[in-house]
Amino acid sequence: IHFGEYVPFGFLISRALNKINQGLSSRSLLMVTLILTILHAMGDEFHQSFVPGRSCDWHDALADSIGGMVGGSIYLAQYMKTKLRQR
Repeated sequence: IHFGEYVPFGFLISRALNKINQGLSSRSLLMVTLILTILHAMGDEFHQSFVPGRSCDWHDALADSIGGMVGGSIYLAQYMKTKLRQR
């Protein structure tokens, strides 16, 4: 579930970063997406530690981070495909 929730999150983060700074390399775009996804996942897990019936689990944060990277990679592949088609 965590992975699936963070795929669109990573996609949208990458899209927003690319719109803000189109000079960003593919590698940089994915690195910043990963950093932001990890920070958000850690914050979410920390928040859950205060919610009754929920717990903080690093496995969930890892699944979130991987999902975010997959989403960012999907965006980047789609963007590159569209960019090549426009040439």
